[in-house]
Parts: sequence; structure tokens; C-alpha cells
Amino acid sequence: MGKAIKRVILLIDMVLVVIIFGIIYGIPVYTLIALKRIKIYHLERLSRLDREGRIFIINHPTLLEPPFSVLLLFLLQWPKAIIRAIKFLSFQEFSRCIPLSTPDKKNYYDPIYLVWLRPFAIAINRAEEEMAKRNRAIAFRQIIRALTEGGKSIVFPPEGGRTYKQKEKFPPSPKGNEIAKFKRGIGRLGILTGKEIIPLGFKETERILPNNKLAFFFLFVSPFLIVLKGPLKVNIGRSFRLTKELSEKEAEKIAAKALLETLDEIS
Repeated sequence: MGKAIKRVILLIDMVLVVIIFGIIYGIPVYTLIALKRIKIYHLERLSRLDREGRIFIINHPTLLEPPFSVLLLFLLQWPKAIIRAIKFLSFQEFSRCIPLSTPDKKNYYDPIYLVWLRPFAIAINRAEEEMAKRNRAIAFRQIIRALTEGGKSIVFPPEGGRTYKQKEKFPPSPKGNEIAKFKRGIGRLGILTGKEIIPLGFKETERILPNNKLAFFFLFVSPFLIVLKGPLKVNIGRSFRLTKELSEKEAEKIAAKALLETLDEIS
């Protein structure tokens, strides 16, 4: 009985995701892409998500980039996701076409109105308490399992929070782009899994969604803000892998360099 109920819940969740992401947000996003208010560069670098788990690293100047990354990657795959779900009668096959997000546990996972997103997220507690450290260790193991055993992709903001909130920054790129020093995790994740890492560089998001107290509420109407303040630029960077010979610090520097180069390509 428990398994049957779980399957029904997952089916309902799948329908909700298709309706909310695929239709309610999908139609405006597709329209904005057609009108060039959203510009996606180097789409040819994006290989199929259902073949093998991948790690997508993103810059994080505002609240917009993490959810929009997942939404955009899903929209590029969702007709295929539905076909696979029907063909294999499997929620697992459907979910492989949706990259998992790694939201902050307190703000973007625990609230009850976001419960429908939990099957597509691995929450990370970014507080400094001892309990939070244990949660991060558990979340890290879950991410590794999802990548290696589940074949799922992950959207991972390695800065660990919005850029302007972080004290330490990497040196600016040749074209003046800045990102914060990475929190520990991405280097180790890339080394342990050996998975392909693909940078996604976002530009103009600070103009579209300013970092003020109303940012979270404006996030839900972001397609309309993109119409007014766009275009939003998204560049898909060159993929790379991190080898076991690297130290975590060396791996982080390689990942940061790749992300900054991705931003420079559209600056």
C-alpha cells in the first residue's frame, strides 16, 4: 500500500511539474526566447541530460539564476521527458531529464508551498551550526548517489550564495567579471564522480531582478521583468572534467576559471 501511495504522489508531482514548468512558465520562456528577450549562446554544447549525469555550475549574482537554470534545462528536455515517462511507465525516467537543484534548506526547501519541488531538489543547510555541517555531509552523499547511481544531473551554485553577500572574491576576469570564492564542495564533487562539468554563465540578471527585500516575490513574475528589462543572456560554457590527481583547491580554481571564461564570452 505504501509503494502504491508513493507512486500516486510522484505521478501527481510529475503532472504538476509539467503544468507549472512546462506550460505556465514554459510558454512565456519559449516566447521570450523567440523574441530574443532571452538569448542562449552555444546551445550546441549542451548534450542530452538523459544520457549521463552532469554537473552544471552557475554564477549567482541574484535569486534568479538557480531556479531559472533548472527551468531552462528542463524546457529543453521536457517533451522528451514525457515520452520517456510514458514509454517506460517510470517516474525515474521522467526525472532524469530534470536536473536536481541544490537550494538553501531553510528558505527554498522547508516552506510548505514548495513541497511539490522536493523530489527535484537536494537541500543544503548553509548555516554555520554543527547540525548544519552534518546536513551538508548528508546532502553531499545524496548528490554523489544521484550523479553516479541515478544518472541525474545537478545544478550547483559553487559560490554558496549570492555573489554580493560573499566577502572573498576570485580576481576579476580579463573582461571584468567577478564571482565569489567557491564554498568547499565543487572540487571534491568533480574529482570523486569524474562527471562532466558544464558552466552556465548568466548576464544582466542584476538589472532584471535587483537584490532588494522584494526580490523573492518578484522572482515569480520574472518573465514579465525580462520583457521590461531584458534581454537576459545565458551562455553554455565548454565542458570539462576534474581528475583524481588534482587537489580540491586546484580543482576549484579550474572550475572558477571555466565559469569566468563562460561569462567573458558574452561580455
